[in-house]
Amino acid sequence: MLYTIYFDESGKLDKNIDSTYSYYAALIVSNDELEKINTELKEIYPNIERDSELHFAEYKNDNHFEKYYKVIKYFLYSDISINLFVVNNEEAFELSGAMNIDNSKLRELFYVKIPERLFYGLTRSLNREDTVEIILDKNDEYSMLQVEEKVAEQMTAHSVYRNIGYQITGIRSASSDNSLGLQIVDVFMGIVVFLIEEQYNKYAHDKITTTNIIKSDLIYRILIENNNFNSICEKIRLFRWENGESSQIIRDDLSHYLNKFIIYKSSFDIKEMNKLQKLNLDFPDENTKFYREKMGYKNQQLRMLLGYKDELENGNRNFFFNQ
Repeated sequence: MLYTIYFDESGKLDKNIDSTYSYYAALIVSNDELEKINTELKEIYPNIERDSELHFAEYKNDNHFEKYYKVIKYFLYSDISINLFVVNNEEAFELSGAMNIDNSKLRELFYVKIPERLFYGLTRSLNREDTVEIILDKNDEYSMLQVEEKVAEQMTAHSVYRNIGYQITGIRSASSDNSLGLQIVDVFMGIVVFLIEEQYNKYAHDKITTTNIIKSDLIYRILIENNNFNSICEKIRLFRWENGESSQIIRDDLSHYLNKFIIYKSSFDIKEMNKLQKLNLDFPDENTKFYREKMGYKNQQLRMLLGYKDELENGNRNFFFNQ
């Protein structure tokens, strides 16, 4: 069987010193499954808009809601697996200071060790007949630091040492513009980062942007559908690097962050729907624009408003998009 591993990161360990965490994610998918995903997405995209990239950071207007909602739901029922690694930057810098290693060198060391650990977990079930290609999101530093060569060598050593016998056919960088696999990693990593950092929570941040409110609506409406909550927990395994007395990798519980988000979002939505319901009672014959403006929503929040309207009228937040 032919497999591909896709690797991406969020946050640069030595470039974002003010950031609390750096994130690294890898996805494995068989080439047969990826071909199936590409084929079936073509049946989804024509009904939404022309083929375009999926990037969680670029989801800033909910007129793209239908595309992201349907495609992410589809990914959750595809045969893919993701390992995501969280590094506490402050602890990493403390360790590098104690070892007299500058931040650039620290990042170089993490670049090799973290992808290696992420990939190991994804390849444990492979066998001698399997081959693996590794694709890294395009980054000039990977070539400068010879990340491709080092990771390929270590993965081959892992295959031999563990007596698994899979073969690494190559490792290269690619632009996400033309790589669906890298876009899948980007979307799910973006969602996890959003939840871990509580970017949805007005009590955890000085200000919550309209964009983050829109992203919250998208994530919540995906999670409440069918078995999606359990599915995302099964698809994504979350790990933390901890710098304790003996630095180690600790398995984290994604459901903890999901539950915290759902509790907050449910409370937020109840307040908003109560406002909308009162407006409907006071002004029963007004158009959608009237209600949107009265709710203080921008144009980019129209689908959020319509979702509230569907839940009040039909008991289903995603009634319109599930027809």
